[in-house]
Amino acid sequence: DIFRNTPLLLWMLAACFVLPVFFGQFPQAFWGTIGFSLYTSSVMAEIIRGGLNSIPKGQFEAAYSQGFGKFFTLFYIILPQTFRKIVPALLSQ
Repeated sequence: DIFRNTPLLLWMLAACFVLPVFFGQFPQAFWGTIGFSLYTSSVMAEIIRGGLNSIPKGQFEAAYSQGFGKFFTLFYIILPQTFRKIVPALLSQ
């Protein structure tokens, strides 16, 4: 929640000016990438979690009743449906 609820600019500035004090001197582009990655990964994780939660429980039960294991259920049944639902949100990021 900390990463999603603060502005991206704040994370970029903190990554460029605060993190080098504690972790050593690297190019500012490196620290900017770290700040951008922290913010973006938290937003994308929330989008993916929402997509996975939107799949009805009956899809899991139907896959298990057909003899699919957990990996194959997720890979062949759940993730394709999830990707279709999260693509618009991911493209707007």
